[in-house]
Amino acid sequence: MTHTELQYRNYDSKQPQRPSIDWEKVVTPDDCSDAPDERDDGYWPSRDPDDCGYVGEITDEEFQAMHDKAQARYDAWKRGDWCFVGIAAKATIHVPIGCGSFTSYTLQSPGIWGIEGDDAFDTSEGYRNEVYEEQKAELLHHLKAIGEFVSTLGEN
Repeated sequence: MTHTELQYRNYDSKQPQRPSIDWEKVVTPDDCSDAPDERDDGYWPSRDPDDCGYVGEITDEEFQAMHDKAQARYDAWKRGDWCFVGIAAKATIHVPIGCGSFTSYTLQSPGIWGIEGDDAFDTSEGYRNEVYEEQKAELLHHLKAIGEFVSTLGEN
């Protein structure tokens, strides 16, 4: 919805206008150049029970398949086929100022970084949406704290 559509949707001379929020998921390439195996302690499969990449008791063929998959993923990262990203929530807050007009403020959550930024895994988009929802909740928490702080300014 455009800002103009928002103005007309919320403008009714018989009812008070209300603030509103437009949300956007922001996906930004991570500028950290760490390799996948430098970021993830369990990146490479391991047979050592004390290692983060421990895969349990599996056959040699299963272990080799896991290693080959990790190697292919690593090679794809080196070619630039995928990168790590950060996911944040951006809120554009529209505050009515009268006569169908609004002042808009844009705030963004801190974000979660180091997320694999491609669709190689079926669950990746679901996970990215989960992170986005968590970031929205965090930003709403910050907005509430700002509101509570602002409400105390007139008390002094």
